[in-house]
Amino acid sequence: MATRAFISLMGVMAVALAPSERVSVDQWADKYRVVPASHSSSGGEWDNEESPYLVEPMRCLSDPRYRTVTLQKGSQVGGTEIAFNAAMCWADIDPGPMMMVYPSTKLAEKVNRERFEPSIKATPRAMMRLRGKQHDITGLHVTFDRCSLSLVGSNSETNLSSAPIRYLIIDEMDQEEYCSKATALAKQRLKGFPKRKCFQISTPSYVGVGINAEFVKGDQRRYEVPCPHCSRFQQLVWRQVRWVGPNGPNDVRAESSVVDREAWYECEHCRGKIENRHKREMLRRGRWLKEGERHDEHGKVIGAALKPDTDHASFQISSLYSPKLNFGYIASVYIDNGGEATRQWVNGELGEPWAVIGGTIEAEECEHLCVPVVRGGYSLRSPIARRADGGLVSAGRLPPWVMCLIGSIDVQDDRAYVEIRGFGAHAQQSGLIFCTVVPVPVNNPNSLANLNAWISARWLHDDGVTMDVAAWGIDSGDGGRTLEIYRWSMNWPNLFVTKGFPSMRWAKPFELTPHSIDDAAKSAIKRGAAGPEVLSGQRYVKLLKINTHIYKELVMACLRRPVQVEAAGTLSQAEANAARQRVTGGRVMLFPEIDNGGVVKGYMRQLTSEHLGPIRKVDGNVRMGWALKPGRKDNHHLDTCVMALAIADSQNAADMLSPAAFKVQRERVKVREMAALAGKRTSGERRAMSDEVGEEGGRSVSRFVGGGGWQL
Repeated sequence: MATRAFISLMGVMAVALAPSERVSVDQWADKYRVVPASHSSSGGEWDNEESPYLVEPMRCLSDPRYRTVTLQKGSQVGGTEIAFNAAMCWADIDPGPMMMVYPSTKLAEKVNRERFEPSIKATPRAMMRLRGKQHDITGLHVTFDRCSLSLVGSNSETNLSSAPIRYLIIDEMDQEEYCSKATALAKQRLKGFPKRKCFQISTPSYVGVGINAEFVKGDQRRYEVPCPHCSRFQQLVWRQVRWVGPNGPNDVRAESSVVDREAWYECEHCRGKIENRHKREMLRRGRWLKEGERHDEHGKVIGAALKPDTDHASFQISSLYSPKLNFGYIASVYIDNGGEATRQWVNGELGEPWAVIGGTIEAEECEHLCVPVVRGGYSLRSPIARRADGGLVSAGRLPPWVMCLIGSIDVQDDRAYVEIRGFGAHAQQSGLIFCTVVPVPVNNPNSLANLNAWISARWLHDDGVTMDVAAWGIDSGDGGRTLEIYRWSMNWPNLFVTKGFPSMRWAKPFELTPHSIDDAAKSAIKRGAAGPEVLSGQRYVKLLKINTHIYKELVMACLRRPVQVEAAGTLSQAEANAARQRVTGGRVMLFPEIDNGGVVKGYMRQLTSEHLGPIRKVDGNVRMGWALKPGRKDNHHLDTCVMALAIADSQNAADMLSPAAFKVQRERVKVREMAALAGKRTSGERRAMSDEVGEEGGRSVSRFVGGGGWQL
């Protein structure tokens, strides 16, 4: 009598010796794959009808004509499940050594533990391909009966460049922690197998980088679906999503949860209302079209593919196609973002790369913003002059639109670059008022006192009343003068110490926190730059951390002419201009007319001294970042401009700069200043009277801007 062990052994041998099925990845998944309940609310047997747009990418992973398959995607479209289907299918019917690459080893282990291992255990066919041993599945390794799969982090160069592989899966290659060298290293290991496959999948980041660079190398397929009313095929795009808010169509003040439920899609041909209930049938009838192909009015594919003979199949799809999400989901996220098309939203929901508006621009290109006085512009304000009564004021009047002044200082070893920027109603427009260079030699311990006159200076407004600079910012530097700057800043309650963080991964534009001076003191002691006497107990400065990437992109977008905007994808010129407005938030930057002394041109040259592009870090990896253009060495006024914009945002200037409140306050201050002059008070007494305005909601002439005033 045959024992149970013998029967089990014979069953394993029968499976191992049985000829492999000739099925594609999509057919294998439809027949064998079981989705664990932990992955989805619709866990159970895989159904290609649920997400029919995934069928063609899976089929290409089995097609010998294609060696590389790329999927540039939005969120919640099921892309990672393709990778799991492919890995299990290959292990079952066409085995070979496999590797999955993730941005980090930690993430690779997490994906294996929380997603891939449960998928194997939920799929009986895949379980049969395990050896039945306790350690078949470990943290970073899966051992099947005829092949193995390694999961590695892109930061593990040793694991990336060891044994040869036949199948390579790269997931989330556009995350910032992904090491760009990993792609080339991993692909080198494929060369030993003529029948090799590389599957790349990720949400995009920037145009021409990462997954988007791979996507354009392929045949660039996009999914088109028929309208349920007119049957005309079209690609689902954001501009056709519709909803009704309290103030009319597509009102961003609508309740996001309501928009998620009630928004619809409008057919671009018949303008019919396409509701969420139509999506499943539309997806079932959809088709992938290569770049160069299109549908005619009868639904027939016409045109010729631009790359018909390529061995690289590439696909792009947005979250609008996800059967798990309503048409209104993308709109609800857009509303929650304040009605702004942020980079995270464009990448994660639309599945499109972020086209940097004005990522590089030359000074000559933005001179159109320097409007001459004769055409309604203004001139650079003159240096500070001393009035007969002893007060320090500007020699010229501020433009009438200025409601607030913000100053910024970039300190170097021997000099400080000073900028004063004016802000108009709701901070929607800002303009350069004055800039200069002040000597602050590093070998003089009191040299920062040379900036005192600028911090306390007053400026004559167009209405005839003087105005203070409401807030100042000073860059804390790279450590050489940080402690000196901290200690000097304690003298000025309206001064922020700033620190730039050029991170694309950090979504916040700024963060305002108290910071202990003693932290910098300890660092200076450790470097030998100071002694223990600099420690002074609990003293704090207002530290404003600035995401310089966000603000530099804003500056460049404001400098760019609208007609020069270039947008990715299929955006029209009008849509490209609208995209520019979304990047700038409707903001406008103004500049004085070109002066004979070349100050404005010099400022413009520094303002445009950097460009955004791939840069190689010290670890050898390539990242998108801002860097000086070749031949440029000074970017100080770009830094001061970024500081001023960030300070205005951190103090909520957009809400506080109310024209009506500003007018009332200026009238009050004018009466008080006239009374002060009539009483022959000193300039110090007049300043004290102006500061009394703080009892009514503001601290000084320009610091009261409506609401509660500047909260410094």
